[in-house]
Amino acid sequence: MQQPSPILVYSIYRSDIPRFERLLARALPDVSIHCASSLEEAAPYLDEAVILYGWGFPPELPQRMQNLRWLQKMGAGVDEIIERWPLRANVILTRTAGKLIAPRMVEYVLGAILDRTLRFDAARAQQQRRQWEFFEIGSIRNLTIGVAGAGEIGSIVAQNLRALGARVLGWRLFKSRFAMLTGRKCSALPGTPLNHPHGSRWHRRLAACRSAKYWPANRESCRGAPEPPRS
Repeated sequence: MQQPSPILVYSIYRSDIPRFERLLARALPDVSIHCASSLEEAAPYLDEAVILYGWGFPPELPQRMQNLRWLQKMGAGVDEIIERWPLRANVILTRTAGKLIAPRMVEYVLGAILDRTLRFDAARAQQQRRQWEFFEIGSIRNLTIGVAGAGEIGSIVAQNLRALGARVLGWRLFKSRFAMLTGRKCSALPGTPLNHPHGSRWHRRLAACRSAKYWPANRESCRGAPEPPRS
């Protein structure tokens, strides 16, 4: 009987590894599963692994896997992989369906917007000082929210924000709608880091809309962005 093909699991976050190991070992007890969070840790398994399951791996990693037959991306986006293709014709590329990730992303985006709009930072500061002073709060119903990347995930995020009364505008790479964002207060939700060509392009062109006051909800993706006005 042929032995099951070895799997290399890769995550840039080391804290992910124990959870993935438990889940995969339970589901695939007869399969050799190797885990890594750096190229150095992955190096001993590159020659034998047939399946790569992960995200955040260095672009040269799959290129060095001579027996690779299946690359499964943990996330929904595969842009960074496609840009550095080609792998061999017999390598299959699959990804996680965006609809599976979308509910968590809706919670994250909504939490970030409400934290800002309802000024929870001011409330927390007063709580720490043990004092109370009245301050004005906003409403999501008065916001224009731009969703950069209206794909599977972005569309579901937009639907949920619109259900709460926000004016929502979607943007996709192949059909720019930046002009629609001018002159109104909005929260930009970029899905790619600023050092990625798509992310930097989105932020530069939105920043060029001088009449717009905007705030990026995904601050982690916008490292290096100029601090927007508080108003």
